Amino acid sequence: MRAIQDMRKEAGYDVSDRIVLSVSGGEWPVVRPVFADFIAGETLAMIREDLTDADITRAMEVEGQSYHITLKR
Repeated sequence: MRAIQDMRKEAGYDVSDRIVLSVSGGEWPVVRPVFADFIAGETLAMIREDLTDADITRAMEVEGQSYHITLKR
């Protein structure tokens, strides 16, 4: 959650802007069914599997797992 909010800020999005979010890697396929709706609600995001025309992209590691996060307004 924090990483997504930091990326929103870095991209210059307003707090109320709706975004499209793509997450891949790590345990995402396992945790998506449990956490996707919560993440989408907290970040005002529509989650997509593959987002190729992003405004900002980050690779990060969380608890030893590598993730790729992509955002678009």
